[in-house]
Amino acid sequence: MMASFNKHSGSVKGLSFSPLNKLLMCSVGLDRQIIFYDTNEKIIVKKILAPFPLNCVHFANDGHTLAVGSSMNG
Repeated sequence: MMASFNKHSGSVKGLSFSPLNKLLMCSVGLDRQIIFYDTNEKIIVKKILAPFPLNCVHFANDGHTLAVGSSMNG
């Protein structure tokens, strides 16, 4: 099964799936958004606006901690 998630207004730079819930995906991008998706229902669960453009994301093994990275000034 294939799905398209195009809710960012800028380039997506990072994507991560929860290790505890394979239906939960998170993406980050240059539009400063952190977006959580329910991949089964194909809906947005939550959106967070960061202060800077984002270029990476990773769920920790505990499934509750999320790390996001930004590269200001290049």
